[in-house]
Amino acid sequence: MPHLPARRGLSRRRVERREPWGVWGGEVFVDGVVVARKRGRGRPSKAEVLARQAEEAARQADRQADRTGDEASASAPAA
Repeated sequence: MPHLPARRGLSRRRVERREPWGVWGGEVFVDGVVVARKRGRGRPSKAEVLARQAEEAARQADRQADRTGDEASASAPAA
């Protein structure tokens, strides 16, 4: 199969830049954010699930603290 001109150009530039992971850099994006480590196939381990739940709980606690702080500053009398 002959290579398309655009593909040939991409490949040539990849070699010039010495990109180890190809034209796109080997990065995985999820919702527009680069994912450092892609989860493997199959069911996630219990440790991964617990870690994800702990991270989510921490984010929710931070959001709640931010809301509580915003409410406290809004109800404080102006000096």
